[in-house]
Formats: sequence, structure tokens, C-alpha cells
Amino acid sequence: KKAEAATPEAPLSPAPRSEPKPATRPAPNAAAGARPSHPYGWLVVVEGPETGSWHVLERGLSQIGSAEGQTVKLAGDVAPERHAELYYDETRHAFVLYGGKHVPVRLNGIEIREPSILRDGDVIALGGTALRLVALCSQNFSWAAERG
Repeated sequence: KKAEAATPEAPLSPAPRSEPKPATRPAPNAAAGARPSHPYGWLVVVEGPETGSWHVLERGLSQIGSAEGQTVKLAGDVAPERHAELYYDETRHAFVLYGGKHVPVRLNGIEIREPSILRDGDVIALGGTALRLVALCSQNFSWAAERG
């Protein structure tokens, strides 16, 4: 059974080309297994070898791949390193998806070639694995605002 894509309220808009990544590339978040003190969201495996498992996302850059050391480590036909990257953009209060340079990444069934802003419920497909974004931080909530 294929994972159904979230029905967006408006068309997805890629991040502006003038801001494809932060000016200084942040260090990637900790490898899978480390527990962040302030989760920003989760990726839930909705299709593929690890269906039902979930991965915590933090602020900053999360790398997705099958190798040790990736922030989100997946099994199956996923590139070893940086098949995709997710960056939580504090100014937009949104996750931005960056696809791999040489491997396809689909967002809600459409292959992406440019950075794309994600919304809660979007489905990211990497090979035979589909991940649904469950966002905690957004326009409606941020840890910075909660801490005062």
C-alpha cells in the first residue's frame, strides 16, 4: 500500500534561489540515536523496511542516509550519505528539504530539484522509503518563544 501524500492547502513553493542554504553551512546534527533536548519535529516511516519507526528532528541541519553518522539513518535503498537533508529555518519557522545531487527525492509524489519548504504532513520519498513530516515547530510554536 502506497503512502498517500498530504493534500496541501496551496501549491508548494521552493525556497528562493537566493537563499538555498544558510550563508555558513551549519554542522550536521548528531547521528541517529542521540536524543535532542528540544525536538522540532519527527520523520515517521510510512512505507519501506522500517514502517512505523520514527526519527526526531532538531533545529539546524539533519542529514538522511543509510550510513552510520547520519542524523536520520534508514535501511533499504537509500544512499549512504546525504540522500536528502532537512534544515529547520528559524526565520521561516519551517523545514526546508534539499534533495541529493545524484539521487532522486520526491515530495508528495513529485521529484524535487530545488530546495522546498515543507509543511506538516508532507511525504518525502527516498527510494522505496516514504517519510511523513510531523512538525512541532512552525509559525504557531517555537522553542525560542516558549523560553521567553
